[in-house]
Amino acid sequence: MDPTIRAVPSGQQPADFVSRKPVQQEIRLSVHSVAEEEERIQEEAKNLVEAFRKHGDSAFNPKELLCNAVSNIIYSIVFGQRLDYDDNQFKFLLSVIDHYFRFLSSSNGQLYNMFPWVCQHLPGPHHQLFEGHRKLREYVKKEADQRLENLDRESPRDYIEAFLVRMEEVRQGFPQLYSGQMAHHKSVPPVQINV
Repeated sequence: MDPTIRAVPSGQQPADFVSRKPVQQEIRLSVHSVAEEEERIQEEAKNLVEAFRKHGDSAFNPKELLCNAVSNIIYSIVFGQRLDYDDNQFKFLLSVIDHYFRFLSSSNGQLYNMFPWVCQHLPGPHHQLFEGHRKLREYVKKEADQRLENLDRESPRDYIEAFLVRMEEVRQGFPQLYSGQMAHHKSVPPVQINV
């Protein structure tokens, strides 16, 4: 069970779980300076211009390239590196997220939001959505587990590492919220996967 959900009903409400905003701001400031983020954006802008040049004088729809550039900036902040636009993993992540938002904005998604207990038993595109979401969660968990193995608490390199460091601080401050595997760092807590 998510520690956030477990903490609120029991009356153990650390400020970090009541409001994520201060924690997110703190993590953002501890990972990158504004100059580092500007460098990432400039690097991605250069890659975007190069991708535009590949099309030459022919007409093309820039939507995909612009989405790739914005997604790559976010990916580089969260995961600490950028991926090539042609990378299969990058394409998979973008397709899962795109499918998720398309479903939520469709009439099927609205129906599912109103009646999830009924829709989960019916066939439909939401089952593909859940499978993609499961794979996305596995990917983030794998990345977080890799960082947990060689985590430098003094110098986090990306958002995930900063979040892991912050979760460790919260875990030490509120040990009653954690039990089982989470107390021994054998797996990434569900809260971290919801980054």
